[in-house]
Parts: sequence; structure tokens; C-alpha cells
Amino acid sequence: MQRILAVDAPGRGSPGRAVGPERTTVLKGARLPTTEAVKRVYLDQWVWVKLARAALGRLDDRQVLDVLEAARFGAAHGLADFPLSAIHYMELTSGASPRQRRDLTPVILELSHGHTMLSSGTPILEGELDESLYRRFGRPRERRTAQIFGVGIMHAMGREPLAGRIVGKDGGPAPMDPGQRRFLEEKLTALAEVLLLTGPAEGVVVPGYDPRAHLVVNDRWVAEQEAFAEKLRQLPANKRNDAHYARAWFLELLPLLPEALRRAHLPWSAIPDSKEALTAILRDLPTLWAWTELTRLQHQNPTRAWRLQDFNDLRALTVAIVHCDIVVFEKHWSNLARRAHLDVLNGTTLSTLENLIPHLVSN
Repeated sequence: MQRILAVDAPGRGSPGRAVGPERTTVLKGARLPTTEAVKRVYLDQWVWVKLARAALGRLDDRQVLDVLEAARFGAAHGLADFPLSAIHYMELTSGASPRQRRDLTPVILELSHGHTMLSSGTPILEGELDESLYRRFGRPRERRTAQIFGVGIMHAMGREPLAGRIVGKDGGPAPMDPGQRRFLEEKLTALAEVLLLTGPAEGVVVPGYDPRAHLVVNDRWVAEQEAFAEKLRQLPANKRNDAHYARAWFLELLPLLPEALRRAHLPWSAIPDSKEALTAILRDLPTLWAWTELTRLQHQNPTRAWRLQDFNDLRALTVAIVHCDIVVFEKHWSNLARRAHLDVLNGTTLSTLENLIPHLVSN
């Protein structure tokens, strides 16, 4: 008797990088937009919740209903793309009930078509660093690039695509018509994508499954921010910005520089040593600059404590504000992004939900 194996991810590979055309077949029928006319719109989790409530008739708000209608039209006609990030998946599985996840999933799949976006991380920063060196020195000729947008949860996580397999008793391909097997495997993969959004049903225990495991990382990150805040308080006010920029260099850039310089055939002496020049290099790395500026401005507000959610917010926002056309995000971080002029620097529109329609339809 044949058996269906769980959908697997065949190896980690190079996180976040393009892995070939198969990425566009993770969800059956899903294809990435191929024209600049398509607007990429990143919606924070609370926006998806409101749209889902409107779709289910549980929200009597004309503005939200109008946004839902406009978003549906844009997604259906290839005018707008609403990618998900890893943060959406984590927040869905860790913070929502099974019923809430089931309510959210249909509108998420309808508008996103399963399209996803990488969150901040090393692969994106490596590409930005290569581009920065190339602009300054004309090297490296072969620059690393992270595929920001793709299809499916595994792209969002920076891993190889899901691959549903139907196998025989010996573990090899099931002895059946190859076309039929491919068809069923595509269906299996698409079903797995849906299940990874909805999560397990009420009362179902999945061995080894802990939807809140990532909060350990968030908790450690908040502790690091609190410790750094204490160090900042001991510095003169006119030295605190320098501390932020130095921290970004030591924690994020220095570990990546040896390989980047090696690939570019550049000596360490090519990196300037003045404060102004080093800060200029930071500015040249869009997602790292966004992260640095947002955390810098948040540290200036001692009345708002760091929260576990902040780490997730920053991982998503620092990529969305660089690579998407429109971002609808949580008010606090949107305000800080405007103060840092990140929307202007990246040509991105920071919108409220209520004002989204004019931005969707504008040229």
C-alpha cells in the first residue's frame, strides 16, 4: 500500500537566495508579479485581522470594507501584490486561536496568492554590502543577491521550497502514472501551505511543535536592548548616536566584511576609518540603516519599554520599507520611520488603512 509522506524541505541551502524557477510553483497557480506596474503592499498583522473580519461580515466599517474591495480587485487583476513575511506565520500560530486562524486564512490566501517576503537577515545584508562595495570600487563583479520576494512559507523563512512527495514502500516514487503523481504532489504541497497558516486544530497535539518557541529569541533580544539602554544612559547625550552606529558596525557589519572584501579582492585598508565615512557606509545599506535608525529613535524614548513584539516588527518593517511600494504598519514604528525619513529615502509610502485606496490607485 502506498503512503503519503509529510511535506519536506529538501535541505536548508542558501537562505533567502533565488533557487530557480521552482520557487514559483510552491502554491499551484501562484506566480510572482513580473511587471513594475504591480504595487507591492505590506500589511501588518492587525490589518489582515480587520480585513478578515470585514470579509466575514463581522466589521461594520465602510472604510475597511472599501479597502477590502479595492485590495481584492487589485490582487485579482495583477495590480497589487500583498506578500506575507515569516512574522505573519509566527504571529498567526503563536497568538491566534484555531478559529481565528481559520477565519484569517481565506482572505490571506486570496490577497497574497501565497507570495512571501524575506525578513531581515544576513543574506539581505550580504547583498547590500556587495552592492555598496561595487558602487565604491567597481568590485565584486559577481555580487550576491537575496531574492526578497518568492512564494510559500519556506521562502519567507529563507529555506528551500516545500516539496510534497508520494512514495512507495521502498521510499522511492510511488508506482503510479507520473502525471497523476505530480498532480497529487502539487495538491499535497498546496494543502501543506494552507495547514501551515491555519495550524493544528483545537485539541490536536503535534509532537515537537511549539508555536511560541521563537519568543525565546525575542526575550533575549529585549534583554540586550535593555542592557544597551543602560550603557547609553551612562554616555553624554552627544555621544549616543555614535554608540548606535558603532554597535551596528561591530555586531552586523564586521562579521561579514572579511568574506565581502575577499570576494571583491580588496584589502582591509579600503575601508575608511573616519566616523563620517563609516556612517556613510551604514547609510548605504538600506535594511541595516533602517534597523539602526528605528532602534536609535526608540532608545530616545525612555517612557516606552521594549516589547517582545518589537523584534518581530523590526524584522518585517526594515525589509518592507525598503522593498515594498506601500506599507501599512503599526502606528508607533510608522511614526519613527517617518522621523528617520525612511519612507523618503526608499521611495515608499507609509499609509494608514483608511488612506490606502488612493495609494493603491495612484500612478
